[in-house]
Amino acid sequence: MVRGGSGKWYRLHQRENIQVYEKGVKINSLCVHTHEDCPPTDHIINMKTLIEIEEDQIYKRANVREILRHVETKQDSRSLVEVYKNLRASPHLGIQFSSSIAC
Repeated sequence: MVRGGSGKWYRLHQRENIQVYEKGVKINSLCVHTHEDCPPTDHIINMKTLIEIEEDQIYKRANVREILRHVETKQDSRSLVEVYKNLRASPHLGIQFSSSIAC
């Protein structure tokens, strides 16, 4: 693991994407590699040095994949008919209903 100047932590792999962590939570996956002829240990040293000296350059050179986190949502127990009735009764939402549903 390597810590960048921003405080983010980077898990380096010889043949896989770099995993980025902030406050213990994985936030990004970076796809960046040195030349294929570069030995795996040299690749790790290159990435470590780049992160420690010019952290912003790793993002400019890499394909960055953001990690989506699961967000808890409140479960709505109403039926679709009840939701529709509530929407129709709320003209302030600016929703125009062109068809009617028999409830």
